[in-house]
Amino acid sequence: MPSGVRSVPSVGARGVARTRRRRGPADGFRCRAPGGRAVRVRESRGRHRARRARSPGCSGRPARARRADDHPRVRPLSRHVRHPLDRPLTRAAETARLRAAARACAAYWGTQGVDLTAYTTEASADDLETLRRALGAKRVVLWGASYGTHLALAAMRRHPALASRAILAGVEGPDDTVKLPSSSDRQLDTLASLARADLALRAAIPDLRGALGAVLARLDRAPVTVRLADPAATTGDGTTAPDSVTLVIGRYDFLGFVNGALGNGEGMAFVPALIAAAARGDFTVPARYILADRRLTSIGSAMGYAMDCASGASPARRGRIAHEARTSLFGAVAVDPMSGACDAWGVHDLGNAYRRPVRSAVPVLFISGTLDLNTPVANARAVARGFPNARALLIDGASHGDALFLASPAIPRAMLDFLAGRPTPARVGAPFRLAPDLSPLSGARHAAGDTGSVAFAHVTVIDGTGGPPRAGMTVVVSERRIAAVASDDAVHLPAGARVVDARGKYLIPGLWDMHVHLAKAGATSLALFVANGVTSVRDMGGDFAMIRALRDSVRAGQRVGPRIETPGPILEDAANVARMLREGTVEPVARFRVPLGTPADAERVVDSVARLGVDFVKVRTVASREVYLAIGRAVRRHGLTLVGHMVSTPDDILTAHQRSVEHTILPQLAALPPVERRRALDAFLAAGIVMVPTLVVGEKSLFVPDSLAAALVNDSAGRLDPRRRYMSGYLVADWREQIAERAQGPPVPWATVVPGLLALQREIHAAGVRMLPGTDVATALLYPGFSLHEELEQMVRHLGMTPADVLVSATRYPAEFFGMQDSLGTIAPGKLADLVLLDADPLADIRNTTTLRAVVTNGRYLDRAALDALLAAAAIAAANQGPRRTP
Repeated sequence: MPSGVRSVPSVGARGVARTRRRRGPADGFRCRAPGGRAVRVRESRGRHRARRARSPGCSGRPARARRADDHPRVRPLSRHVRHPLDRPLTRAAETARLRAAARACAAYWGTQGVDLTAYTTEASADDLETLRRALGAKRVVLWGASYGTHLALAAMRRHPALASRAILAGVEGPDDTVKLPSSSDRQLDTLASLARADLALRAAIPDLRGALGAVLARLDRAPVTVRLADPAATTGDGTTAPDSVTLVIGRYDFLGFVNGALGNGEGMAFVPALIAAAARGDFTVPARYILADRRLTSIGSAMGYAMDCASGASPARRGRIAHEARTSLFGAVAVDPMSGACDAWGVHDLGNAYRRPVRSAVPVLFISGTLDLNTPVANARAVARGFPNARALLIDGASHGDALFLASPAIPRAMLDFLAGRPTPARVGAPFRLAPDLSPLSGARHAAGDTGSVAFAHVTVIDGTGGPPRAGMTVVVSERRIAAVASDDAVHLPAGARVVDARGKYLIPGLWDMHVHLAKAGATSLALFVANGVTSVRDMGGDFAMIRALRDSVRAGQRVGPRIETPGPILEDAANVARMLREGTVEPVARFRVPLGTPADAERVVDSVARLGVDFVKVRTVASREVYLAIGRAVRRHGLTLVGHMVSTPDDILTAHQRSVEHTILPQLAALPPVERRRALDAFLAAGIVMVPTLVVGEKSLFVPDSLAAALVNDSAGRLDPRRRYMSGYLVADWREQIAERAQGPPVPWATVVPGLLALQREIHAAGVRMLPGTDVATALLYPGFSLHEELEQMVRHLGMTPADVLVSATRYPAEFFGMQDSLGTIAPGKLADLVLLDADPLADIRNTTTLRAVVTNGRYLDRAALDALLAAAAIAAANQGPRRTP
């Protein structure tokens, strides 16, 4: 990188968030990411263009002095939102309900002193200039995606001296806010060409556009009524609803669903198969998504809509949209209905001068994907005309989102080359394949809705208590709970119950993984956990907005996944966070970690994290003993549990009331003389402190030679390890970074270090301290769900635990750790139904936990075919989209 660029701070195009209130600027501003690295910005306004994400409603908190990522959101106004299930949705009805919700929302924020007219892209562009000055930087490097590009372009026009360089991916030009219907037509035609090149799809649907037209003609004649299992029958709060629901869908519903799928990297792979199924009269899969859409009660971010409406569209653009709405197959469905309800927000249009082309001599790398519906290639080409020093990078097969950065290792290399002034490629390829049928969706979704009564007959029960197995038993699941556990001749089956002949099979409680990082593993990892019998996980820190969304969607029955307990962002020594920001990481550090350097910081940070609604608090590194103890005091004051690494002495762990200690390397404990160490372990046992050694991190990750690790990571087809096929682009990029980092460091003499580490872990187990299984998923070469079975095997092999001990540690003990023993952890009547059916006896060989025949998660029964469908869907998602840190 040229010296003139190396020292320039690099910020994301949403670098600053200002609290905009009528009381004026005295409320101050907060920096979102003033680090020494580029912060990538995605759909920064909180806008979602896919139809399934556009359900109206309101949620949020008043705009007070607040976290830097806060902004006004709409409050619960479901009376303005829900459309009846027995009538098809229309454009007029959707616009009317959005307008009603927007008016009520804008009125609410008005009563809170929030001026929505102050939320504009021009104001945010000025914030970036304010940030540059506050940093004392001569110039900054801008790195934006989607709306981030819209903001970056406005900033370069308003402040010509702001940026030295910019990388803009998925370009939204000044007049591109309202989308063109023709973009959806072109996307459909592109998929039609790909389908014609696929022998199976070509036979099933030779004319994709014609088939869609025929489906729409049918819906124009009469709406379709679909009866389907009701996901709300098993809600996260334990309430029940009818087992089935009837939904009426029409042209606007179905076309909107298809349009949303076309704009989604995962969804577009299924579009040909979805249209083929609808042409046969099968609307089951779209009906499930449309039902979820009808029931959503939030339209998202008031700030996002205010900014969109202020950006607006020129008369020429609106004229083109109106023309295309009459001539396009998708018509008005492809245009965000909120664009017709902007008057309800009461914001001011920025005017046509704002929307004129931007001209600048700043060097810019424009990145576009050939399958990006939301910000098509034409956007970047049009904007680039005003940039004489522009370069273009076209990603074949990339859709909207993070695929534009990480779908191929060649993309980040090209970005770094651009920043260094080196030549860059004009085009790279990214993997994309169409799904041949709907089995991944149909099977998984059917299983997700299968919440009727199930009886496992003639099964051997290993109940998780540590007691002996019981053969010849029948276990009945009804209404999400275990209704009966009795001998075969003593149980009464509910009418209509599905009976599973489990003769020769073994039933155990659902497994827990007590150390995972979901914000890196991604949304597709949820299915992988369940497909491996992991029905509950303890997330150990990351992007809380993403994890909360995943947790809530699982609880609401909208997604198949494990029960999730999470601490939100990781508490980290401020110096460590500064180093990460300075060096640059794949991980968006500012969203994963919270810096703290003093005891006062500890009090403030814990207060802030607790207000997020976390389940517990995790600490990873601290600057001093005083900071650590201050964290412990603050956590106790909020009635939460503290977990994390061993960052201080055993006595301090006890004083801080830390409840679990992570990983195998425990220098403060190992350094104690044997007598003092035994005293410390006895105190840990008395205090109920548990250990999560994550043994699998060593043998399956750290000890793998760098050359083999690199080969495994780069093997996207899964030829060396089939599990690699299921990993997201973001997680793989993070793995590459981990392997590169360890290759740069001095070699670790594991052969001499490991025996001592394992001896200490055996000593801890012998002292009676509970050992709970965790994998540290997100560490390179550890696979969500799969690696837990390897951890269980290592606990038997290295710690001297019996298979029975390990099963209790993976089922009952985690439930007791979270105080859930009345509902989870063992197989007993009245408890929630989290169960795993195995083909072989895990007490004979703990590796038999991999012989899964069926899983019951929160009362939902998934047979082997459904588990395979979950895996197939995960493989397609991983192949077709870049990483998504939002669900």
